[in-house]
Amino acid sequence: LIAMGSTCFITLGLTLFSFQTKFDITGKAFYIWALFLVHISIGTSAIFYYSHGIIVIMCSFLGVLVFSMLLVYNTQVLVDGKKYKLSEEEYIFGALTIYCSMRHIFRFRVHVR
Repeated sequence: LIAMGSTCFITLGLTLFSFQTKFDITGKAFYIWALFLVHISIGTSAIFYYSHGIIVIMCSFLGVLVFSMLLVYNTQVLVDGKKYKLSEEEYIFGALTIYCSMRHIFRFRVHVR
């Protein structure tokens, strides 16, 4: 229940931020990708050192951070991206990527406990 509430709060806050901000994150996709690769490498090391709870918590925190940044990126691309923008025919794909980001945020938030 706490994970669901915090996911709703994170999603609503980041969506409102991406609607009203003048900062364009669509040009910063490289940084999101680099952070995602760090998340994958920590997740791979967590396979071998699963007994250490701090690695699992760090991996979950990075997962929430990466997919929160991806949520802002996808929302800006869908609404009014300056560098990248979806056409009207691709709005279903944009909505699906936003849904997947929210689902991943919830999944990593549940994993934190």
